[in-house]
Amino acid sequence: MPNAIQLVPIEQVRLNEQNPRLIQDNRFEQLVQSLVDFPQMLHLRPIVVDENYVALGGNMRLHAALRLGYKEVPIVMATGLTEHQKREFVIKDNASFGEWDWNILANEWSDEPLGAWGLDLPKDWLEQPSVTVDNGGAGEDGTANFDFSGEPKACTLTIKFESPEQLQQAEEDITELIDRKFNGASYTVQVGQRHG
Repeated sequence: MPNAIQLVPIEQVRLNEQNPRLIQDNRFEQLVQSLVDFPQMLHLRPIVVDENYVALGGNMRLHAALRLGYKEVPIVMATGLTEHQKREFVIKDNASFGEWDWNILANEWSDEPLGAWGLDLPKDWLEQPSVTVDNGGAGEDGTANFDFSGEPKACTLTIKFESPEQLQQAEEDITELIDRKFNGASYTVQVGQRHG
């Protein structure tokens, strides 16, 4: 079972050569930079080691700390694990069980350098956000012609915004307008370009 966090000389901790998880090239450089930018992160997520000081969790963070010339690293020692449990821990510690909620990331986290923090962003993430509104059609001069009699016609209106804040304000305004003028109508918001 885990014990308290200890600060130990880095040469005492050993990289786990059997760890099948690799971070290479640019991704590893991002990890190294993350320790430069936010060194407290290593203390908040210490390296998990077994009784022989072999890294079970945080193997790549240890590798990055070695690259940066750290003299000491924080560890938590997991004692009493069987070899099978150690192997299971290595895999489960590196497995990604969850999924990102891209809507929350786009609306609440878009001002942050998520790519630099190591998040794999979709290719269209950096494209200008747009709003798509189903309407009754568009006239030849580019103005919208709304025909609300009979069956609704499928049509698309695309509006591009300079920032996520402008998009968010527009969504609030559109929602207010639809609620006030067009009871029961709906619209769809799409961030980025539509592919296909």
